[in-house]
Amino acid sequence: MPASTNPIPIGDTVSQSEIEKLLAQMSGGELPVVEPGATTPQAAGARDFLQRHDFPQLSFFTPAELRKLRVRHEEFIHSLAARLSIRFGAEVSLQMAKLETIPFQAFIDALANPTHLTVLKLEPLLGNCLLDIPLRLGLCIVDRELGGTGVWQDEPRELTKMESGLLSRVVENILSEWCGVWSDLLDLRPVLIGCESNGRFLQTCPPATMMLVLGMELQMGPIVEQMQLGLPYPTLEPLIAKLNVVMEAGNKPAVALVAKPVKWNPALDDMELRVTAELPDVEVSARRLADLKAGDVISIRTEKVRQVQLCLSGMAKFTAELGLHGEQWAVKIHQVQKNTK
Repeated sequence: MPASTNPIPIGDTVSQSEIEKLLAQMSGGELPVVEPGATTPQAAGARDFLQRHDFPQLSFFTPAELRKLRVRHEEFIHSLAARLSIRFGAEVSLQMAKLETIPFQAFIDALANPTHLTVLKLEPLLGNCLLDIPLRLGLCIVDRELGGTGVWQDEPRELTKMESGLLSRVVENILSEWCGVWSDLLDLRPVLIGCESNGRFLQTCPPATMMLVLGMELQMGPIVEQMQLGLPYPTLEPLIAKLNVVMEAGNKPAVALVAKPVKWNPALDDMELRVTAELPDVEVSARRLADLKAGDVISIRTEKVRQVQLCLSGMAKFTAELGLHGEQWAVKIHQVQKNTK
């Protein structure tokens, strides 16, 4: 490198302009001197080119764990829809709107204000979970609990203390169904801690705590609303550990398993279920259907009588045989049908 003919004196402190002069001499050219506080066109262009980029949050769950969690929560939504339909005496449709992991602070910031937010524990698991029910949905549920149509026509408002008490009974149903999905891994008991209308004042978790958020879209008549269940990762960790053990066992050769006795929930003692018996389909020609009139008889083959579907709240659960018990029609159960979910 040729020595510089005009060396730049360097003291204890080197300014930006001196550094640029040195670089220009080393490359054989001169760079414009930039005064402190001034902006060169190159710097301005670089500044305009720079863009903020938000890196996505990494999930604490593996893909296999997320698949298992999705299957469990789909089972939970299916059973919850049936239970709410029975409780309200009306058709309730539920479907999964989302299942995602986000930080606690992001979950809280996205909540409506005001809303109906239930703080709960799932004993013996640690940590607090959150169930968010929009005000309009909460008011519709309360109206249905009081014998109304379940449709809130007015502008949503905060629930009174008595209305919150009525809604808490439905919340207990929701949580007991969630716990029932995990009964093969752990005996869970939901405990309601309290209710809030503004989640921004909650400090149940550190802001960076990852949450598994389940969004459920509920439709009851003309009402369509989405409620959310937020579960902190530390709370789910023991369940995930047990779930992984089951997943590993599923990859091993099958061994004989002893069936666990069914545990009955005493809270269901007074629940009424609609039981119906349905005969299998009978094929009749369109011409004969057109000629049917009162008093006509349609013959049913004997084997069809032994294939009666015994349904609980519209869901086929048993295969039975039609017959008589004394002077009354009756069905005799032959076998329990496997779930087809």
